[in-house]
Amino acid sequence: TSLHAALWLVIAIATVPALLLAFFDYQQNRRDALHNITDDAQTMLTMARSSEQAAVREVQQLLRVMAGANEMQSADPAACNMLAQRLIKSSSDISNMGAVTPDGLVFCSARPIPGVVDVVDRQWFKDALISPEFAPGQFLIGRISGLAGITFSYTLRHPDGTPKTLFFAASQPAWLDQLVENFNLREGWEATLMTRSGQIISRYPNPENWRLHQVSPQMLKIFQAAFEQPGF
Repeated sequence: TSLHAALWLVIAIATVPALLLAFFDYQQNRRDALHNITDDAQTMLTMARSSEQAAVREVQQLLRVMAGANEMQSADPAACNMLAQRLIKSSSDISNMGAVTPDGLVFCSARPIPGVVDVVDRQWFKDALISPEFAPGQFLIGRISGLAGITFSYTLRHPDGTPKTLFFAASQPAWLDQLVENFNLREGWEATLMTRSGQIISRYPNPENWRLHQVSPQMLKIFQAAFEQPGF
């Protein structure tokens, strides 16, 4: 019995330090991996914000050009439609653009208008009424195009500050997918672009299989907690 005990003691003396070293190496490697993942995530977020800002500037420029065009002096729907059609040809990221009266009726569109289209209930329209010029975009399904995208707006005002005409431009779904694809993710990684309410805008891979899905309440809480982190 004493021989067996001595043998196990020798084995323990020989293996425990190795096991401890392996454990500490694992812990250090895990910390390094988590640190690298965090750095990669921050880099991807910075790239996404930069791409988003560049795209928004392009949309704003298109809306400003449309609002200042000669065709808009008379607010003729036919002339406005032709103008919108010419402008969206200059950008592959735009699915539709047009103009709205201050009471919410769309009177101009690059795509054919299917009867009366009222957008008074849309958040982008409500924001446009109170914004000095450009309003924040809203992710939605277009009532004219039927496509998912972000609708941006620009308000042209009378000298007294009241709204004269509201212009809108809606992004292509592919523009949202490109933002995620530009992350150049490592093999096996996934990325999801969603609204703050948890509605999926795009996902890599297979964005079309996930668009408009709602994430679980548990997952949404995780993301909301991340939004509250300093520097997010």
